[in-house]
Amino acid sequence: FLWRRVNFFTHSFFQGLYVSCWFIKATQYMSPQTRIGFVATNSISQGDQVGQFWPLVYKNGVDISFAHESFKWGSEAKGKAQVHVVIVGLTKKEILEGKTRRMFYYEGTKVFESNPAYISPYMLGSADPLPIVVKSPEPLNGLPKIVDGAVPLDGGHLTLTKEDREELLAIEPGSGAYMRPFIDADNFIAGKQKWVLYLKDVEIADIKSQLPHTMKRVNATRAYRASRIRKATRDMADKPTLFAWGAVPKNTFLLIPRVTSENRKYIPIGYMQPPDMTSNSSMVLENADLGIFGLVTSWMHMVWAGTVGGRLEQRYRYSASIIYNTFPVPDVPLDRLRPFAQKILDVRKSHTTLTMKNLYDSETMPPDLADAHKKLDRTVEKMYRKEPFLSDRDRLAFLLSKYALLTQKNQTLDDLSKPKRKRKNKRG
Repeated sequence: FLWRRVNFFTHSFFQGLYVSCWFIKATQYMSPQTRIGFVATNSISQGDQVGQFWPLVYKNGVDISFAHESFKWGSEAKGKAQVHVVIVGLTKKEILEGKTRRMFYYEGTKVFESNPAYISPYMLGSADPLPIVVKSPEPLNGLPKIVDGAVPLDGGHLTLTKEDREELLAIEPGSGAYMRPFIDADNFIAGKQKWVLYLKDVEIADIKSQLPHTMKRVNATRAYRASRIRKATRDMADKPTLFAWGAVPKNTFLLIPRVTSENRKYIPIGYMQPPDMTSNSSMVLENADLGIFGLVTSWMHMVWAGTVGGRLEQRYRYSASIIYNTFPVPDVPLDRLRPFAQKILDVRKSHTTLTMKNLYDSETMPPDLADAHKKLDRTVEKMYRKEPFLSDRDRLAFLLSKYALLTQKNQTLDDLSKPKRKRKNKRG
């Protein structure tokens, strides 16, 4: 399984790099009479790749003249491999001045054409140029910071399955005082449980004298870290009871899975309580108000996440720097979202036998939960503007325009916060 995942990521990286090189090389050879077009993996039109790749294309004096938004392209090869691709045409900018472009997009299963003044690298037509979203290490929008979940870096020795936990408790009941629920993204969605030995505030000498079986797991963690190639991991061998990095929440927190299925309209996001912890397969937002929960679980946020954040295959791929920190929030307080957010939580609780997987699968989502989300979505959209949004393309274009204003505002604030240089006295 691990090799398949490594192979997939390696293949995806080099495939994207290969495609990018063709674009860049072609634009270097272009004359005003040249027209080029490529069928390319949709990775060039989503995620962090947009900010890395398209400036290299644009600097050669070209622009997008036509495009077809992402679609699934089947293969006749054995195994029927399928990829998601876009079609992009490039022309010299001076040739396109004052002319409309050709943008092909889907409404359901039908393809339509529009003729916008500009086409964004996100495969989106618009009347005005739209910005490219770039990573930000801090929230640009005034929202509280989110962080990674915890990383034991233990080789599986500090983490416990249900069976591991029961076995250790049977032979060493005292170890139970140091067991905490460890809810990674998959277990959160599937409603399963896992535990971890959290030994941060315990002296190793006490563990050795009082909990010998727990000590075996500590020593196994030490040996695992010492055997790794990465120096930072080997350095952690001297601290086998400590986690490598990540948040250990002290207060109520939101768990946001990093990767979730495309079969879910919404990313399943939920509140957790200490002593619960989560792994770095999720993001942690501590002390999150109901208004913030309502915003990040809204369809506006999903549209932003699905395009700006990119996809892993077709699954949502969430991150702080490219999605959460850059998301333009409404210009009005989020307080009015609280009753709608609470309604979603209440409806979830009423379905006592269903996991988050059942609740958010597009085929099994209960009607009352879908209705609660729709009411939240309508409220969020009205907080952005009075006119209804006609499509996800409309939503994304609006958010990108808001992002442009957001970055301008932050640049201005950054300039104001910089200390002014004192003039040198020419007289000495």
